[in-house]
Amino acid sequence: MRLYDDDSTSYHMPSVPFKVGHYEVLEPVGYGGTAVVYRALLKKNDSFTREVAIKILRPAIAQYPENIEMFKAEATIGSLVNHPNLLPIYDHGYSNGFHYMVMDYIKGQPLSELLAISENPWPPQLAAHIAISLASALEYIHTLHDPTGIPMGLVHRDVTPHNVLISRDGQVFLTDLGIAHYTGRERYTGRGQIRGKLTYLSPEQAADRPVTLQTDIFALGLILWEMLSGRPRYDNNRPDVFTDILMAQYLSPRNVGVVLDKSMERLLRKCLMTDPEERWSSAALVAEALAPWDGGYAARQKLGAIVTDIEEGHYPQIASEMPTVVHSATVTREYAKGKLDPGKTLILEENIVTSILDHEDLKRIDKAFDPTRLIEQPSVSSNSYISLFLIFLAGILTGFVIIGGMWWSGVLPFHDTALNDLIESLFQ
Repeated sequence: MRLYDDDSTSYHMPSVPFKVGHYEVLEPVGYGGTAVVYRALLKKNDSFTREVAIKILRPAIAQYPENIEMFKAEATIGSLVNHPNLLPIYDHGYSNGFHYMVMDYIKGQPLSELLAISENPWPPQLAAHIAISLASALEYIHTLHDPTGIPMGLVHRDVTPHNVLISRDGQVFLTDLGIAHYTGRERYTGRGQIRGKLTYLSPEQAADRPVTLQTDIFALGLILWEMLSGRPRYDNNRPDVFTDILMAQYLSPRNVGVVLDKSMERLLRKCLMTDPEERWSSAALVAEALAPWDGGYAARQKLGAIVTDIEEGHYPQIASEMPTVVHSATVTREYAKGKLDPGKTLILEENIVTSILDHEDLKRIDKAFDPTRLIEQPSVSSNSYISLFLIFLAGILTGFVIIGGMWWSGVLPFHDTALNDLIESLFQ
């Protein structure tokens, strides 16, 4: 498990191994400005040993009481969560001069690592699968109650690729509630203190305005934009990046050469509206809107395979590993433009995406979802040929009727006796 990019081991952290409470701390696996995450073993006796992750507050940071209070608050919130896309905290305390909290040890990689090795846009069903998992976790956080049943008003405030962990089996986790905002936390985060990573800030965070659940939805939209576009929305190297964040003008992925389905574009735009009140009103609605693109179990398997490859020193091309999702109504046109690979195309039909990874799978699917049947005749379908034939036949019959009527009324006499007899026999 690696949660942070910073690999600094300074700030007076001890050399491993060392003991903290019942835990034998073995090796660092994640670094942050305020804490370090280690792989550790819980040993209570000879018959009980469990591998865990232990997060330890840096001693230099622990010199300030407000930092200790924030660390304890994170542990308290973490102890309340029970959701498949969140890591609960099941122990925390102070031992041997260290403040710590304990969670499950997950073998995996942060989303930031997957994005770093990918130079191309991600297939929509893979990006949607991750975004739906995050939206589900956010909906849970936003609606969490304390033990007395009072809504906590939680806002994560730090939804970034660095805080999204993907396990070897493809499970997606939203981590690090260290700066989560909740009712009553204003005393830890006063005015003029902007919390969060710069290029994933919402405009209201950058302007030091109050945060709401729509703040997290904006950050989720930035992650989705990055996956679908193959690059971050904001360039941290631009001197006026902070102004860009404050303005938060919507930038279509088309501006960087990525053409999205219109409904996906609308969904993304609604996440990234400058005015929080114009964004989605809940993370649950975002997940619902993304459902048609969810790659499901196939996407989870692919994510697990990608993470495993990274940990084994391989760097797969993520964008080429999954097929493209296209509405059935646009398959012919997109294929004619040379934008689709018939062997790696998923058809979106009535808001249902079939999770297919190769051409052999496509052949086993009902013909209604077979892109080969839909796209190998890009000009005119068989139904169109039948329609044209019927129209032609009706035209001939209509001509016969008109000519016969004219003959019958004497308007168009025929001098050929044989032809005259033939027409007369047809209209008797």
